[in-house]
Parts: sequence; C-alpha cells; structure tokens
Amino acid sequence: MVFRRNIWLFLGVVVLVIAAAATWTLLQTPIYASKASLLINPVTPDVVDVKSVTPDLPGTSDVVDTQVRLIELPEITRRAADAYAKLRPNDARSAQAGRAELASTMAKMVSVDRSGLTFIIDIEAESSDPQFATDTANLYAEQYIAAQRDAKVGANQQASTWLTTRTAELRDASAQADAALQQYKIANGLLSSNGATNAEQEVSTLNQQIAVAKADLAEKEGRLNAARAQLRAGGKGADVGAALGSGTIGSLRQSEAVASAQVAELQARYGPLYPDLLKAQSQLREIRVQIQQEIDRIFRTSKPMSASRRRAWARCRAVSRARTVRLPAITRPASG
Repeated sequence: MVFRRNIWLFLGVVVLVIAAAATWTLLQTPIYASKASLLINPVTPDVVDVKSVTPDLPGTSDVVDTQVRLIELPEITRRAADAYAKLRPNDARSAQAGRAELASTMAKMVSVDRSGLTFIIDIEAESSDPQFATDTANLYAEQYIAAQRDAKVGANQQASTWLTTRTAELRDASAQADAALQQYKIANGLLSSNGATNAEQEVSTLNQQIAVAKADLAEKEGRLNAARAQLRAGGKGADVGAALGSGTIGSLRQSEAVASAQVAELQARYGPLYPDLLKAQSQLREIRVQIQQEIDRIFRTSKPMSASRRRAWARCRAVSRARTVRLPAITRPASG
C-alpha cells in the first residue's frame, strides 16, 4: 500500500538517478586503447652464418620476460618519441622543447605484457586521442625491433672492423716474413738465376763430384790390389800397370835398352875383362837399379794416394749431407 501510494516518487528517483548517470557518462572524456603484438622468435634463418657474432635468443620462457623489460626501458621510449615527432611534425606534442614531456606521456600510457605463456608480447597504449594511441603502440613495437637490429648491425660492424684489422696485421707480418726470407737468401748467397737456390746447386755439384771421386777411388784401389797380388806372386812390380804408365819408368826403359844393346855388342867383340864392356855392364846395372827404385816408390805412394782419395770422397759426402739437411730449415716462418 505504501509503495502504491508513493510509486510516482520512486519512479521520479529512478529517473533522476538514470539521468544523472547518463549525464556523467556523457560528460566523461572517451579513452581509446590500441594494441600491437610482437612475436619473439628465438631462432631465425640466416642467409650467411652470423650466429658466431650475434647468436640467436635462447629458446627458453624467461627470454620473453626479459624482452618485456627491455621494451619498457627509457631508451625505447625516447626512440618512440623521436619517431612520433618525425611522423607527426605538425602535432604540438612533437616540438623539440616538449620532447621529454612527450616521452613521459607515452611511457605512462603504455603497458607491456606477455600473452599467457606464449612467445607473444602485447604492447597496449591508452589515450583520449585514438590516433595518438595507435601511433604510440606501433612506434614502440617498431623501435624495439629497430633497437634489436641496430645492436646486431653494431656487433657485425665491430667484428668486421676487427677482422679487417687482423687481416691487415697478418698481411704485414707475411710481407715482413717474405722480406726477411729474401734478405736471408741474399745475405747467405742462396739465390740463383735459374730459380733454384745456390745451396741446391751446390748439393747437385757435390753429388757429381762424389760420383767422380767414387769412380776414381775404385780405379786406384783396383790398381793397388793388382800390384799387391803380383808382388805376393813373386814379381818385382815391373809389369804393374802403375809402373808401365809412368813416364820416368819409360825413359829408364829406353836407357836400359840402349845399354843392353851396347853390352851385347861389346860381348860379341871382346872378352869379359874388356874395360869398355865392364863400364857398359856397370851402367846397365845402375839403370836397372833406378828402375826398381822408381817401381818401389810408386808402390809406396799408391796406398797413401788411395787413402787420400777415400778421405776426399768422404768429405764430399759429408758436405753434401750437411747441405741437404740445411735446405729445409731455410723456409719462411709461419704466421698465425
């Protein structure tokens, strides 16, 4: 009964509350929200292998949370404010004097959150200006990507600068090593006109000398062995090749032949006590003694001559081996 008697009062109150709420709502400034989403891809395909310089992000969940904190850094806000000033140069908020205030405003209106447990990051901007909200969300996403790209480019440039410097250092070291090698060859006489080193030519010459010395040694030893065999057989060495080839022996043989002919002639004409015959026989004996002395001298010198030939051959082999061992050491030092 009370409600019926006061129904119009209740209806008036309801109408007034609804009208007041509607009036308050209409008087409020509308707030617009804009959202930009980023996909954090921990593995990216590369045309060239640059992961040794700028490796990909690890494929773990906490990496996404780290990237969220990086987006909220003042550096990203500053870059977004500068980008907005270039995008909207006629906006009053883009003035250089108010750039810090613009950055502060953008920081307050932006919220960065991870979408659940995914690798997606949502950047949401709220403003009474729908265009400003949209621009802010998009610019935050763009400047985060640009900052990541700049970091990789910077790392690659540093690596390229280091590699260029190191390559130049190695090139200079190689040139210095080559110059030192050439100076060493010149100082030690190791260069020749035909491209081979003098040491190699010396080794070749020594090898030829070794062959000649070896052949000569074999010949001398053969003659010495033949002479010894003849002496052991009872001969006096007159028929030994070394004696037969001696000029002195040949001259004495001619004198012996003349003296023998003279003795034979005198023996045919006179008796054994004839003075000229005795004198001729004495000269013949003296000549034969000289021949035997010369033969003995040749035998005495044959053995030392053979030993000297053997020593000369050994010296040639020793020098050749020393040259051959020395050649590999004359090389350009390695550069690292």
